[in-house]
Amino acid sequence: MNETRVDVLVNRAGVFKTGLETTDSGLGVTFATNTLGPFLLTNLLMPALRRSEAARVINVSSAAMYFAKLNLDDPQFLRRP
Repeated sequence: MNETRVDVLVNRAGVFKTGLETTDSGLGVTFATNTLGPFLLTNLLMPALRRSEAARVINVSSAAMYFAKLNLDDPQFLRRP
């Protein structure tokens, strides 16, 4: 049986919303797209990545992250302006 493997995964989708928008699940769109999406996709593909001899995961981000400091008490900006 020939099992699928993934040699390289590039997570490069991103969004920078200036106003608060949430997903149907109540998550901030920016946080869901830039953080949770790549995390989930990478974890779902982990079995196929492990079947590769030298798999690589590359996460690409933009300079938009420099516009706001990370506040671990409110990572989704749900309580801040």
